Amino acid sequence: MRKVITVLCLLLLSISFASATVSGNFEYEDSFAQDGSVWLTSCTPDAGQTILRLPEEIVSKPVTGISSGLGLWIGGFLESDDIEGIIIPATVTHIDSDAFAKATALKYFIVSSENPQYASIKGVLYDKVSKSVLCYPQAREEDSFSIPEGVLEIDSYAFYGTANLESIILPDSIKTIGSSAFENSGIVSINFPEGMEEIYSSAFFNCNSIVTVELPASLSYLGNQVFVCRQLESISVAAENPNYCSVDGVLFPKDMMSLIAYPALKSYGGEYLVPESVKSINDVAFCYAKLDNIVLPSHLEEIGYSAFWGSWIENIILPESVSYIGEDIFGNCTWLDTVNVTEGSYAYVFGLEQEWGKYVSYSPSWLIE
Repeated sequence: MRKVITVLCLLLLSISFASATVSGNFEYEDSFAQDGSVWLTSCTPDAGQTILRLPEEIVSKPVTGISSGLGLWIGGFLESDDIEGIIIPATVTHIDSDAFAKATALKYFIVSSENPQYASIKGVLYDKVSKSVLCYPQAREEDSFSIPEGVLEIDSYAFYGTANLESIILPDSIKTIGSSAFENSGIVSINFPEGMEEIYSSAFFNCNSIVTVELPASLSYLGNQVFVCRQLESISVAAENPNYCSVDGVLFPKDMMSLIAYPALKSYGGEYLVPESVKSINDVAFCYAKLDNIVLPSHLEEIGYSAFWGSWIENIILPESVSYIGEDIFGNCTWLDTVNVTEGSYAYVFGLEQEWGKYVSYSPSWLIE
């Protein structure tokens, strides 16, 4: 059962800022471990509060975790435009990766030197056990950041919303980039070192200053909607990569059975012919694409959700072979005029129930018999 308590702590710091009294309203619940400890689930700072110290205990129970509302919303623990610093005690050994994703004024973390799980290096929060970057404070003013050598992973939401950050330098040790790790950030350039293996869903979603992407031969996993970036012109892949390839700047798996991503700014207007080998169009594959027309292959089977969202297409033919269509494939397609389908086909039936159904055009069988 969730409970609420107001905690008043006196914070005495021996570093560059003055002593400060910090307080806040915390919600909490018993930890999943059922070990007598509690997890904080949300915090509402007091008016004017700029430094938040997390309590070591509540109602005589140790605080061991920071939860983000059991995954019900992003950044559910702390949504604040005022908190600039967060102090983490030694007792806390679990922090949800998105816990501070909505702390938009955050500039630094300080972690107790006795904490066995977490550490702060120059104000950035790291997980010592997994050797990962857990959270880079959104309001830091630097435009460039080098992740230390030895870090293996960038956690989900680690650089979420970091508008000031333009350049990220990854160490050779990095293996994994988590979901939404750089979503809504201002990065312009990022190096992907040889040896990196995984990039999870939405990792660079809405990173609208990225122009080119170069993926290494070592990349073995790529999640959905990773590169939905309005200024992206091309995606290239090392020729030695056994899993992915790029054809004229467009991203495919090595077998060319699906189309993963068409860069939004690859062209202005014109037509693109999807290769005949393609059986599926991935989720948001043509999102924001500045194309007037997209010619789909005759044996296409699947179209992922929001596949053409926000694109410039005016007309499109959905082949009779299509047997699956995701939701909202033509969302925000301002110039869409006609969706051509075959009467009685899956696309025809599915379209009748969708907003884009009003654009459907077909030749009735009774008229052409």
